[in-house]
Amino acid sequence: MIEETFGFVQFESKRQANIAILALHQSRFKAKTLTVHSSTFQSMEEHGHDSRQFGEDVLVAEADSSGQDLIADCEIIAMDLQGFRGAMRIRDRLIAKGLCTEVRPPIAMDDNEPLSSLEELAALGPQYAIVLTSVNESMGSASVHYLYEDRSEHPDLPQDQAIEMVVSDFNRRHVFNSADGVRD
Repeated sequence: MIEETFGFVQFESKRQANIAILALHQSRFKAKTLTVHSSTFQSMEEHGHDSRQFGEDVLVAEADSSGQDLIADCEIIAMDLQGFRGAMRIRDRLIAKGLCTEVRPPIAMDDNEPLSSLEELAALGPQYAIVLTSVNESMGSASVHYLYEDRSEHPDLPQDQAIEMVVSDFNRRHVFNSADGVRD
């Protein structure tokens, strides 16, 4: 059951609920950080749901209520399903390197209008875009687009090189202040 920023999911066992909590807590969905925890019947009733329709094993997922969208450093655009699988692998590697990264299809998945160009994407704030198609995925390649200053494109790079290029440029452009741990 979904209401605004809250979602209630019932699981067959407490173990399945705990696995979902571990997997999804602090994950990102549509540029929001999710807080995921076990529900209480009081919480469900506060959101207008009759707790009697659920058993004991309930999971509550709540989008970050700060109201501020986090801007991704890199957007990976998966042009098709095969590209989407590769995009998820690249996303995980970039996140492990410290970049805020999201995967998006070239078409809208919700009520938002689809992006028609990389210029529109750049206006949203990310510094990099990686574009993957089924051809790229089968060849192990990707196209990297720098979306800042003098925009540039680096087509058909091996995926490892594409990742390293983005990570190196990101690290070069963002000096971390060791005193307070904040990016400059």
